[in-house]
Amino acid sequence: MNAAFPTGATRVHFLIGQPTVQAKSPTAMTRLFAERGQDATVLPLSVPPGALGTLARALWPVENLGGLIVTVPHKIEAREIARELSDAARRCGAVNVLRRLPDGGWYGDNFDGQAMVQAIRAAGFDLRGARVLLVGAGGVGKPIALSLAAAGVAGLRVRDTDPQRAADLTRLLRQHFPALDPAGTPDLVVNATPSASTRRIPCPPPRPRSWGRAALRT
Repeated sequence: MNAAFPTGATRVHFLIGQPTVQAKSPTAMTRLFAERGQDATVLPLSVPPGALGTLARALWPVENLGGLIVTVPHKIEAREIARELSDAARRCGAVNVLRRLPDGGWYGDNFDGQAMVQAIRAAGFDLRGARVLLVGAGGVGKPIALSLAAAGVAGLRVRDTDPQRAADLTRLLRQHFPALDPAGTPDLVVNATPSASTRRIPCPPPRPRSWGRAALRT
C-alpha cells in the first residue's frame, strides 16, 4: 500500500450493517485493493434498520464512492431501494452489493449464494447429490438456498426461528426445483443466520444423530 494512503483520490467503499464489528470485508477488501495497486478502501458504517434508503440517497452524489457492500439487517431493504437488479438479486429478493447508476439510483446484485457454493467446493465437498440442512431463511439464506439447489444438491431442508419464513423459502425452492427432497439425514449443515460469526445456531437443530459429516458457516 502507498505510504501516503489514504490520498485525496482514494475511492471509498462502505460496508453497511448493524452490527459491523464481526465483518471481515473492510480488512480483506482493503488488503486486496492494495495487492492490486488500487488506491481504494472499505470502511464500516453501523446503520440502524430502516435507515439504508436515507443513507443511500445521501451518498449517491459522492464522486469517489466506489459502492456499498450490504450485510445484516439491510439486504431486503437494499433490494427495495435498487432501481435495477441482477437476475440473482431479483430471484432471491435480497441485495448484498449496490453500485451507482450513471443517471441516478442504484444497481443491486447478490452473490452470497455463489460465494457459498464456491467456498464449499474449495473445502473439498461435492454438492452433487448431497443433502443439506440450511439454518436461516433470511436475506443470506435465500440466495444460498437457491444456489445450493442450482449446484445439484439432492435434498435441502430449511430451518429458521421464524417458521413462516422457513416455509416461504421452502415453497420458493419447490417452485424452482420441484425434484428437491427435504427428507433424509443431512451431509452438510450451513449456518446462514446472523449468529454464524459467533459459532452458535439460534434455533432448535435436528436430533444430534441426524447432523451430517460437515458444517460450514456464512
